[in-house]
Amino acid sequence: MKKALIVIGAVLAVLAIVLLSHRHRPYNVLLVSLDTLRPDHLGCYGYADIETPNLDALADDGVVFTDAVSSVPLTLPSHSTILTGLLPITHGVRDNGTFILKDEFTTLAEVFKSEGYQTGAFIGAFVLDSRYGLDQGFDVYNDDLKAEPDIWSFDYPQRVGREVTDAALAWLDTVKEPFFGFVHYYDPHTPYEPPPPFDSLYAGRLYDGEVAYTDYEFGRLLTKLSQLGLKERTIIVVVSDHGEGLGEHKESAHGILIYDSTMHVVFIVWLPENHPLGELGPAHTRIGQTVGLVDVAPTILDLADIEKPGDFDGKSLVPLLEGKSFAPRFYYQETMYPYFAYRWSPLRGVRFSNWKLIVAPEPELYNLEQDPGETQNLYEEDRSRAEELKKNLEMIVSKERHDAGSRAQVSPEERRKLRALGYVAGSSVSLPAGIEPSGPDPKYMIEDIENYFGGGMDAFVRGNFEEARQHFAHMVEIDSTNVQARMLLGRTLVEMGKLKEAAQEFMEATRIDTTHSEGFFRLGIIYREMNELDKAL
Repeated sequence: MKKALIVIGAVLAVLAIVLLSHRHRPYNVLLVSLDTLRPDHLGCYGYADIETPNLDALADDGVVFTDAVSSVPLTLPSHSTILTGLLPITHGVRDNGTFILKDEFTTLAEVFKSEGYQTGAFIGAFVLDSRYGLDQGFDVYNDDLKAEPDIWSFDYPQRVGREVTDAALAWLDTVKEPFFGFVHYYDPHTPYEPPPPFDSLYAGRLYDGEVAYTDYEFGRLLTKLSQLGLKERTIIVVVSDHGEGLGEHKESAHGILIYDSTMHVVFIVWLPENHPLGELGPAHTRIGQTVGLVDVAPTILDLADIEKPGDFDGKSLVPLLEGKSFAPRFYYQETMYPYFAYRWSPLRGVRFSNWKLIVAPEPELYNLEQDPGETQNLYEEDRSRAEELKKNLEMIVSKERHDAGSRAQVSPEERRKLRALGYVAGSSVSLPAGIEPSGPDPKYMIEDIENYFGGGMDAFVRGNFEEARQHFAHMVEIDSTNVQARMLLGRTLVEMGKLKEAAQEFMEATRIDTTHSEGFFRLGIIYREMNELDKAL
């Protein structure tokens, strides 16, 4: 009898150890980024004219932050914030293509790797290529983007969602738990070319077609997790890095302005049922308080019960998930793209609850609850509120690190890739000091960019070089120090066989900006073709 009791006791002890270890088993984490996705073009955010069943189902069973905001409307800086929990003024990545996330900053992947997780990333576009530093901490950083180089072309193949999903699925077949996976879909970004049947289902609304297609690919990812029995042990977080203008405020794409059309983002959290917060009630499924992408990293680590590695600019949102009170916070926003690309004024702003201040040559103040479209500038009639917001913005920017960002050496080929993705890679000019704006106001210049840059590039791709020349020449006429306008005009003149005229434009571009390496590169090519080898050298 005594032996039997000893055996039973031993068995119970073993069972207790097994149950305890199972209870504290680490959760897998899957972070999915949907590039350029506006929340108001998803069903779960109230858009009735699209079918996004996979994201909608995840949202219905999870938590949706309805007022999440980005820090910057550009892919590389925004993803640097998502993966570090730091603002651009801290991590130093202020633009696409010309900045690198330094090794001194700790990414989510590095934290999970230090905790014994396997880590893998699957990237949809060159703008997040490993050379820009986001591969830190990943065992696998799959950014294989195949293309044939063409130094004069604007075209560059994109990696469609199917290829990203296939790479992620192959990894899931072999990965050991626990794992941290990062999947980046680029399809909603321009150009809008959804595959069949989404092209015909959304004819005339191809942006929506890209969003619906991305949802389909995301569904394949979820199905694989379920088939492998991994979903029940995986925390899933879905975000977008920024939105898309779609013509609002005269901005068709993103990067130049910081209105909510490009700064309002998707933020969905799904938790397995065995997670301590997995049984959230209906009152917690939609949270309207303003939060930011800067909060993603600390929230993920908190949900995974992993100690944060140091100070974040963001805060864990777990208290909100638990239904607790959470004091409203100031969320910094910026775009340096107009300054780096066109030498226009940079834009900085701050969000506090329903209020938003944009510091521009003509400053702007909006009450987003009453004016979600940001059409009524209240700056003059509510100067006291604007000044209070500006003081808080100055306090945030006072911590700016001008030594944080490491500059990438961008080759002309890499510049071409970025331009083909819709970005003008800037030069090596220094960051502007302070928050006071200087230079042309982007909101008054953007129409010219849309009309003349957009029209010119469209004509160039169609092979109508005379039409392209007229567009770019007009842009040079109205903005004579715009380096990019001169570069594009020069490239068009090359296609027309007017090499001497093209050389003049490239020479002027290098005179305006002596750090603009592409101008010297183009001059070298032209002089070589003209057999003026000393000048080429």
